[in-house]
Amino acid sequence: MADQLALATDDTRAHLRELEAELDEYPDQRGEILLEIAAAWLEAGEPDRAVIIWRDLIAEGGEDEDYARVELAEYLFGIGEDESARTELAALKATRRTAGGGWQLAAELLEERGELAEALAWYTIATERFTTDEMATLGDGAGWVSAPGMLVRRRREVRTAMGLAPDQTDQLVPAEEGLLELVRRRFSSIEDAVDTMHARRGAATEVRLLFWPRSEFDQARERWPDAIDQDGSQSEYYQDLEVKLDAMASGGARRVDAVPCSVESFAVYLDAGGDRPLDSSAARRDYLDARYSEGHYFQWPPPRNKPCWCGSGTKYKKCCGAPTQALT
Repeated sequence: MADQLALATDDTRAHLRELEAELDEYPDQRGEILLEIAAAWLEAGEPDRAVIIWRDLIAEGGEDEDYARVELAEYLFGIGEDESARTELAALKATRRTAGGGWQLAAELLEERGELAEALAWYTIATERFTTDEMATLGDGAGWVSAPGMLVRRRREVRTAMGLAPDQTDQLVPAEEGLLELVRRRFSSIEDAVDTMHARRGAATEVRLLFWPRSEFDQARERWPDAIDQDGSQSEYYQDLEVKLDAMASGGARRVDAVPCSVESFAVYLDAGGDRPLDSSAARRDYLDARYSEGHYFQWPPPRNKPCWCGSGTKYKKCCGAPTQALT
């Protein structure tokens, strides 16, 4: 890679060197890191290098092959080589690896292109191959936010867009009209946010959710343990937030914004407010409103090829928006 780096810009070189170091540090994540390297080359205007990486991963097989095929297909569609792109998708479809994240990304790619009938076919194949365990997951209280639940919901959205009436599969998870009640019951930490919404789909409401970006998370938890509504790991924190943001949007909000906290600004806010409790809804709402008015917010969801809302710097579709991030 050294000769290739010599041709890249300073920023690209720095990013690629970081990723190259991660290959040695995290060998179990090799495929994912190589996909990031391919994306970096593509963004740097070196698509041939990205294609080489995708082809190598495809040759190695497995789930990384699936992700590589989808990304290669997306690139080929983008340069007008539709027939070649469809060849890659057909090869993925032939694997019948419906449980992998690559399958859902392929369906989403077709959906984004407006090829709803083909996208529906992919979603339907996946739902028809649900295992007994996956069906059991759909039946529990949080089944609608599981990976199988996401497939059912996206399939239902495509069918709705096509003007098709709900079928038996659509009923495996609650309709959007029922999601708001699930949010209230299961995710009490966002009750204040959800209470600002009308309890019916299509209501013209805006919802904002305060969160700590990844770069601020550890420092915030160390200084103010009560300021984070989650006792698990950092990855679980963002997984939980993604679910909540999705639930708000599905529950009827016209617009959903993620508002990032800042350790520095939060400290100033607390100093100015005296001994106000961190778990006070009013205090948090005041801080949220202040951050929002200063322009610190992101509309959710971001485009799948844009940086993730959480602040990781990774594309949304490979970070919080990845199918593998769904609760299981």
